[in-house]
Amino acid sequence: MQRRTFFAQRLAEDQGAIVFVGDSITENWRTLEQDFAALGIKIANRGIGGDTTPNLLYRLREDILSLHPRALVILIGTNDLGEHTPPADIAGNLRELLARIRADYPAIPITWCLVMPRGKHEFTGPIHELNALIGQLARTDRRITLCDTFTPFAIPDGTAKPEDFAPDLLHLNGSGYAVWRTALLPILSSWNLRGAR
Repeated sequence: MQRRTFFAQRLAEDQGAIVFVGDSITENWRTLEQDFAALGIKIANRGIGGDTTPNLLYRLREDILSLHPRALVILIGTNDLGEHTPPADIAGNLRELLARIRADYPAIPITWCLVMPRGKHEFTGPIHELNALIGQLARTDRRITLCDTFTPFAIPDGTAKPEDFAPDLLHLNGSGYAVWRTALLPILSSWNLRGAR
């Protein structure tokens, strides 16, 4: 609730931004605005720790679409897997999320990030399954660019690289955010959004 109150207070200030959407992995990106300052475009962080896809659907209009976003960067789904929600059900929520976005903003570019690896082997199979479904979803919309945020963070067994994660092997550390920025920057730079509306 505190986080959403903060969002409401920034409603006017964050209009027309590239909006980063997600859970604690997004929320904890403390250097987000400065990391993409070279783009010359406003950046708004709308991540909330603990968010699942139903949570995001619930708050989509008020927290995100109300900003008249210029573009979206989406990373969501790992908390659903933590609650043992089947990947197919999560993908259904993601399809609904996309439908609601496109109903209001049919042409804005979206970068959809793959779910990152985790430290426990029990999640490796479900993450691969969900990421395959996210890839299928991305291919249905020519204005979606898929960002591979799995491969750069995974060791050969499919779990998380310790050097890029906090000790819980779920949340990123500073090194991890630098890797994510490296993956995103070419995509966001290619959109040529500076001055466009």
